Amino acid sequence: MIAAFLVILNMFAGNSGFESDLQKYLVRTFSSYEKIEFQIEEKLNLNSKIIIDDEREARLNKNLLYVPVKLISRNKSESNSFISVRIKLFRKVWVSNQEIQKDEMLSTFQFRKELKDVALLNGTVFSDEELPVASRSKVKIREGMVLLNEMFEKNPDVLPNDRLILHAGRNGVDITTEVTSREKGSVGDIIRVLSDQKKIFTAKIIDKYNVLLIE
Repeated sequence: MIAAFLVILNMFAGNSGFESDLQKYLVRTFSSYEKIEFQIEEKLNLNSKIIIDDEREARLNKNLLYVPVKLISRNKSESNSFISVRIKLFRKVWVSNQEIQKDEMLSTFQFRKELKDVALLNGTVFSDEELPVASRSKVKIREGMVLLNEMFEKNPDVLPNDRLILHAGRNGVDITTEVTSREKGSVGDIIRVLSDQKKIFTAKIIDKYNVLLIE
């Protein structure tokens, strides 16, 4: 983590110790992020001492974190509760410099590294230091969008209508014939292929040029 910058917009003098503990708790919980901002969503109870309950897990729903706490009243009675904290989680991510069409090849000039709040993103942020090679977009990517793993895929080894060699046979005997792929796929995928006699077979992709008959 490069730095953690935490902001509380609601400050209450009666629980300044809790606020300090909350800062430490968030830094510890979200240590993989480079910057954290947060805002306590509810008024703290000035009549009770608030202690973070490390024996229970926090609940995160998008950018709303429910922090488990113990409330200790003036007569020393305890009760369990949660305090709502709205958070922003910042990370250095790849952001598109331009609009990228579906099925377009990805390249380095299309993206830049930028510190962005990722708490509300629907998907898994692509976090590698280098952009994926030999990949293309699965969806239309608008300018300014954060690159997610769900947005791209490795270029398929086989495309629809590619001519392939279908391998079949048993006991060391290799029988081959030319077929045409009916769908795209990568090495190890199962696809349908069409023979010159217009028969459809199921085959496993060996490489860009060969498939193995699945019987």
